[in-house]
Amino acid sequence: MKLPAIRAVIGDWVYYIATMRFKDVSIHVKRVDNELHSSILLKEMLQRSITSNYKNIAHYIETQQERFFNALVLAVYDGQPKWHEVRLQYDNGEDFYDLGVLELTGDEKIFPVDGQHRVEGIKEVVSKSPEYDDEQIPVIFIGHKTDAAGMQRSRRLFSTLNRYAKPVSMRDIIALDEDDVVAIASRELIDTHPL
Repeated sequence: MKLPAIRAVIGDWVYYIATMRFKDVSIHVKRVDNELHSSILLKEMLQRSITSNYKNIAHYIETQQERFFNALVLAVYDGQPKWHEVRLQYDNGEDFYDLGVLELTGDEKIFPVDGQHRVEGIKEVVSKSPEYDDEQIPVIFIGHKTDAAGMQRSRRLFSTLNRYAKPVSMRDIIALDEDDVVAIASRELIDTHPL
């Protein structure tokens, strides 16, 4: 799999921003298994954290023509990923790097650090119909190592990305939701009622 990508750095993380087809997500991205813990109990706890919310995501994909998702954060290890950098030169002679092609051989192991439910929702719709195969979702690839330090580093990122995610407040739903009839009626009253 060859993916056009941007290479970037934040803190001490090097990461690659690309897109993946739903079919490729379904084939190549696996649930977290023993990548973050060697303990069977802790591994099972993570597996159970996948709730039936993925079915809501699958339903959203199937019923919402205006569907859109934020990026999946995917950890990659093993295999032989290769970065083929492309150099661009502007008219003024300034070079620009960090663009290229990320080549994955298929021997890599990929698991979601953020977006587990989106991955499962994508797998659900792809298993039902090929009409979703070529849809694309943004992805951010990070490197992962299976030694103790690598597992700790990925666990820390996993918990950071998931701990600080906040559900949308009712106030924001009322202000923004275009599918909830009560939110739409509430906005209409606020916008048009003289009081």
